[in-house]
Amino acid sequence: MEIETADTSNQRLYKQVFSNNMRKTAKPTIADFDPDSYGYTKVSFEPDFKRFGLEKIDDDMMGLLFKRVYDIAGVTSSKVNVHLNGKKIKGLT
Repeated sequence: MEIETADTSNQRLYKQVFSNNMRKTAKPTIADFDPDSYGYTKVSFEPDFKRFGLEKIDDDMMGLLFKRVYDIAGVTSSKVNVHLNGKKIKGLT
């Protein structure tokens, strides 16, 4: 899993990687961030199929994950852009 957040107020970009089912935490990197850019938070992950007794994400699980993203978009301020696999999801207007 990787988390990345860009803070325009402090002009910093924070990245951190977790592994081994989040038991191992890499040292975070903090770098300068262009204050003219938009702030954001990005969460990326690859599920541990073996841990959950799966070979892949089935259609039901994929539907649940997609639904959660749409739920977030639906209840979040229109000032926040929510994306799923690179596609912007329309939220509140």
